[in-house]
This record gives sequence, C-alpha cells and structure tokens, in this order.
Amino acid sequence: MASQSLLLGALGRTRCASTESLDFQTRLGRPPVGDPGGPAPGVLVLTRAADREVDELSLRLAVRGVPMLRLDSDRSAGLELTWDVLDGVVETPDVRFAPRTVWLRHFSGASVPSHGVNGVDDYVREQWVAWSRMVLAGARSVVVNGAANLSVTDRVAQLAAARQVGLGVPATVVTSRPGSAADRIPGHGDLVVKSLGDPFVEPVPGCLRTVFPRRLSRAELSAVRAVEPAPVMVQEFVPSSRRLRMYAVGGELIGFELGARPDAPRGSAEQGSAEQGSAEQGSVTPVPVPDELRAQLGLLAARWGMDVAAFDLLDTAAGPVFLQVTAACQWLRVERAAGVCMVTEAVAGLLEKNFHSG
Repeated sequence: MASQSLLLGALGRTRCASTESLDFQTRLGRPPVGDPGGPAPGVLVLTRAADREVDELSLRLAVRGVPMLRLDSDRSAGLELTWDVLDGVVETPDVRFAPRTVWLRHFSGASVPSHGVNGVDDYVREQWVAWSRMVLAGARSVVVNGAANLSVTDRVAQLAAARQVGLGVPATVVTSRPGSAADRIPGHGDLVVKSLGDPFVEPVPGCLRTVFPRRLSRAELSAVRAVEPAPVMVQEFVPSSRRLRMYAVGGELIGFELGARPDAPRGSAEQGSAEQGSAEQGSVTPVPVPDELRAQLGLLAARWGMDVAAFDLLDTAAGPVFLQVTAACQWLRVERAAGVCMVTEAVAGLLEKNFHSG
C-alpha cells in the first residue's frame, strides 16, 4: 500500500461550517406568502453551511418574494423536523413549509456532526441521507436536477457521452497503480492524476477539503511504484489556448474564460473539474458560447436532466475538449472575478419560475 496518496498528499482547500448561519432568510425571516394559517409555500434547499451560492440565492429570492427553507447536513444532527408524507409538508420549530420546488445540492452524510459513539454516528448519518433522498423522490413539486441527483452520472460515463455528441475527450485510464499509466496512454506529454469520484474528503464532519488534481511528467509518474489506496483517474494533459467554464441554467448556457496566473504552480487545477478549477487561478472573462458547442452541451444537459450545472472544457486547435460536468456546482467566485452576476440571476429566476409553477 502507498504510504502517501498522490492526491491526498497535495495541499487542498478546506471549507468548514460556520457557527453562525449566513443565510439571509434564516436570519431575518421569510417573505409572507400564502395563507397565514397554513404552511408557507416556497423553495426547499438541502445543502451544507458553507454553500455561499445558496446564501446569495436566499437574499435574491427574498427580494423576489419567494420563501426558502434551507436544511444543512452539517447542522442536521438533533434538528427537530417532521415531514408529513401525505401532504409533503416539512415542519421545523420556526416554520411549516410546503415545498413547491426542491433542490438537493451538498447534503452529505459525512458532514453530519459526530457524537463519538460507535455505531450511532453511522446510523444518524444514514438516516439523514435516506430522508433527503426520500424527500427528493417523493416531492409533489418541481425537483431541480432531479434526474441528475437520482441517477448520478459518473465521470467515465460523462466522457463516453461527450464523445457521442462530437466533443473531444482526454485519453483516460482508471487505475490504483498510477505509475503504470504512462505506458497505457499514447504520446509523450505530461499526465494529470485526478480523483475518480467527488473531489472532496471530509475527515472531520463539517470541514470539507478539496482534493486537487496533479500534473506530472511521464518520468515522474512512472517513478511512482506504490499502489494507491483507491483507484484514481489518469488523463493525458491536453495543451489548450484557454479553459472554459459553461454554466447550464434552465436550458440556457452562460460562458466564461478562466485565465491562469503567470505565477501559478505547474498543473495546479489546469485540467481540473468544475469544482477544483477556480477563479482564484487568475482573470475571468464572460465569453459567448459558440452555436455548435451550445448544441452539444444542451444535448448533454438534457440527457442528464441537469437544470443547473457547470461544464469544464479546454479550447484547443482541434476543437473543444470536454473534461467534466458537475450538477452541485459553484459560481460565485467566477462571477465576482468577472464582475457580473449573470449565473446567480439566472438560477434565482429558475427557482422563482419553479415556485410559481409548482
């Protein structure tokens, strides 16, 4: 076994749950809608405390007169909650809520606070995860990314689907012995090692650490003799003129070019996922989405049932190269670096539309 994982040994970014909620409606109240004596209609979001996108959406929806109930997995242990299965009403100590749209984002069993009792912790986490999936499956309202959440699209399946719609993809090997990958991927260029599943670990509940990809020369990777504790994805490094982030929101696409800092370490998130590559790498510029690429990504978003998603691609001389799509995506860092709020407004508009049609 490897003494140190190639990915876990690298520095990552850690986000921990705040002790104080930053959610606007949680702190200041929800806009009054519906029958004062009945359950409040609104948007139910299942996520975690560090979800800054939902913090922002809470304010935007309040301005639009749309109530939102947010339940964070890392604040869930011991939460007083009742779900009436027949009428779909969710009740907490401060509100009776009738969801008109439901959105499962970052609600995770690993983030549920630990009580330090063997067996009980796993039971509590499994029950909260089971409940979140039941609410999603039994929703009487619009479910954001419903198909994407209920039938998770894995990374290898994503690459196959991208090829089917005409997009380029990197040569890829999945292995627990990354040192052997150099002989299996054609060419002489560098290779990129990525996590096979979600690029996060949570050794302490409430503190989420991002696992960044690593770019290595073939000689460096071939020198790695150890077996990884879990399979990883190894891809060819694809030279490109620019990195592209395309957000799909309600059937529309919003494009950005992500620039790299001149002093950025070699390979740092250069060919990472939608969550790993960040605006902190350098400049961000809104860009139009070419018609052919718009059609290709639209087909993929529709196939996967993704109402809100982030696509990461590389722009190369041979055309766009698909890297990955992520449903529970982030966009605030990208927007703020570009000085725009197009994605936030589009997502808020989608939720408002679902609220009125639910």
